[in-house]
Amino acid sequence: EENPDDEQLMRSAFKLSLSAGLVEPSLALARKIDGAGIKDPIANLLLVIRSVQDKNYGAARDRLAVPQDKGMAAFAAPIAVAWAAFGVNDVDGALSSLAQLKDGDGFGVLRQLQEGLINDLGGRPEAAEAAYRSLMQNSADTPVRIIRAIGSFLERQGRANEAKDIYEER
Repeated sequence: EENPDDEQLMRSAFKLSLSAGLVEPSLALARKIDGAGIKDPIANLLLVIRSVQDKNYGAARDRLAVPQDKGMAAFAAPIAVAWAAFGVNDVDGALSSLAQLKDGDGFGVLRQLQEGLINDLGGRPEAAEAAYRSLMQNSADTPVRIIRAIGSFLERQGRANEAKDIYEER
C-alpha cells in the first residue's frame, strides 16, 4: 500500500497471487504491470490468455508480436500466437508461428501436434494427417493424446477402420 508503483513489489505480488490461483487479482496486477511498461512475460501471457478467452484474438496476437525469448514464454508464445492467428482465420500465420519451435530444441513433438490440430480444424486434412502420422513415426511410445487425436481425425474423415487399427496397435 505504501509503494503501489514499486516494480519489484508488483512482480512479487503478481507471482504470489498467480501461484495461489487467484486469477482475477492476478489479472489486475498483470494489467498494472503492463500499464507501467514493465516487461514481464508471464503477466503478458496471462493477458493473452484472457484476450483469447474473451475471443479477442487480434489483441492476443498483437500482445504476442513482441518476441519472447526467455523461460516458459520462449515456447508458449509461438503456440499462443499460432492459436490467436487461427482464431482470426489465418491458418498460414498460425503454422508460421509454430515453425519457430525447432526439433533440436525438444519442441518438435509439441509443434507437430499443434500443426496437426490447426490443419485439421483449418480444413486441411492432408496436412493434418501428415503431421499426425509424423508424430506416430517419431515416437516409439506414442502418447495416448496423440493416438486419440489421429484416431478422432480418421473417424471424422470416415475412416473408422483405420482409426480402430491405430487404437489396437498402440
